[in-house]
Amino acid sequence: MNNKIYIRIPKSVLAVVAALMCGLFVLTFLDILPDLDDFYLEDIPAETVSAITGDKLAVDILSVGQGDCTVISLGGYVFMIDAGERSSKDEILAYLERNEIDSITGLFITHPHADHIGSMCAVLDSCDVGEIWFADIPDSLTPATSTYANILKKISDMGKTIEIAEPGDKIKFGGAVFTVLSSGEYDDLNNCSIVIRLDYGETSFLFMGDAVFDAENNLLENGMLGHVNVLKSGHHGSAESTSTEFLNAVSPDYVVCSCGVGNDYDFPRREYLERVEKCGARLLRTDICGNVSFVSDGVDVYYCPNDLDAAA
Repeated sequence: MNNKIYIRIPKSVLAVVAALMCGLFVLTFLDILPDLDDFYLEDIPAETVSAITGDKLAVDILSVGQGDCTVISLGGYVFMIDAGERSSKDEILAYLERNEIDSITGLFITHPHADHIGSMCAVLDSCDVGEIWFADIPDSLTPATSTYANILKKISDMGKTIEIAEPGDKIKFGGAVFTVLSSGEYDDLNNCSIVIRLDYGETSFLFMGDAVFDAENNLLENGMLGHVNVLKSGHHGSAESTSTEFLNAVSPDYVVCSCGVGNDYDFPRREYLERVEKCGARLLRTDICGNVSFVSDGVDVYYCPNDLDAAA
């Protein structure tokens, strides 16, 4: 598998970089070099970021309509969290093909709602998959849908076993580590979502699945939250997710909301938007931005605008 996430730098970008370097040389000669704090790496296009940081941890939150799908890669390891709706199959498979991903180290199914598992069978058909983790769902909440039944049959036919994610579980890979913060324990399927923190060096990401206030409050009460660079917020920006207290505890630099254009739920809701704005984080929405991509070198997290996959 080719581990490079982005394509080569276009000549036009190289020309711009060269012009900037010449400009900085002239400014240095005139002793009026600007403060480097005025330059923000997160505003440089993705292909330039790739050249600066090399092959590092990449986190791509895909634009899959009113659903969730995230792909994480580092040093040959590839993980996927959820697989969107059934209607997002073509977008997910196209992303995997463009990035030459035919092997996935591990799949997390945060919870078995259709907008998180709809294209999972297509992913299992197209990739060699290693471990598969499910949330600890009580029998009373187990869905009786054909989509869920087909996934279970597919996994069984492949000879794979399902691992149940439990709070405290750690999955280490390439210098990074996933920590399961929450899984099951609730009488609501959204709150049963696997909540995962990803740490790489000094940088961190938090993936909330569809967890809402009850799960958030439990994490707060148990002292399991701390600052993260990127929060993939729960339940697509509903009014019942991402509370002020929760945002204060994780104090994210970026908040990502996975939601569909003109969706029937009017997500993200006004209350959610107001809370995110007040916390001072930069909000990125898949219905506006397309795929939302980050690169971490273990020290800083860089947002990569003009995502090449979203533009393809």
